[in-house]
Amino acid sequence: MSDPSPPNGATAATLVAFRRRLERRYGERLRGLVLFGSRAGGDFHAESDAGVAVFLDPVLDPIEAQMDMAGDAYAVFLETGILVEPWAFGGSPTQPARDRALDLLHAVRTEGVPL
Repeated sequence: MSDPSPPNGATAATLVAFRRRLERRYGERLRGLVLFGSRAGGDFHAESDAGVAVFLDPVLDPIEAQMDMAGDAYAVFLETGILVEPWAFGGSPTQPARDRALDLLHAVRTEGVPL
């Protein structure tokens, strides 16, 4: 993963709110979050979403987990005006399961900002 500065301002507030919701939903199953995409690279605009890889252990059905997180993402959007686009992965940011969306996982690992 890259080592740029962590997000600040509205992006940081959005990610804190999203993380709190996920901690309530998943508890100890939540292994980490990684911001990726334009908000991680600093080349975003006001309407850019915040791509977030969410690592759960275990994740039984990643699509179902993403659907569950969509409600949390929408609630945070209503609070902050920034839409979080969550992607569920198994494992942890440092040892992800390599069982889905390998191109996306590669981008997360090479360009992402751990949160």
